[in-house]
Amino acid sequence: MFFFFGLMPLRKRIPYVFSGICAHCEKAANYEVYLVGEVLSIFFIPIFTFHKQYLVRMSCCGNLYLIENALGKRIEKGEPVPLTEADLIPFQGDFDPQPHCPNCGTAVDSSFHHCPNCGWDLKK
Repeated sequence: MFFFFGLMPLRKRIPYVFSGICAHCEKAANYEVYLVGEVLSIFFIPIFTFHKQYLVRMSCCGNLYLIENALGKRIEKGEPVPLTEADLIPFQGDFDPQPHCPNCGTAVDSSFHHCPNCGWDLKK
């Protein structure tokens, strides 16, 4: 008898509509909220999720912030939770669902040298 266990990364975007000013680049930004962690699965069926964290990604420059799990759970339930700068904890990690132009926020391929929307030099 064979059992197929697997440990897979969890990356789920949570529908959340909130705009504000980015503390990093001081531009207007949409706040994109993601649930990240790891999932233990058996036969590709998720059984247990652990190391759950909620990340906020700024649409303008792609800067990442952690928020408390309690706030993240409320956002995940659909509550209209306004996030303030005090709620955002700078995150140093390797999460990037897709690179964005730091000038205009357009999603770009990582192989591009210039933004197709505004022409910004992405390899600076």
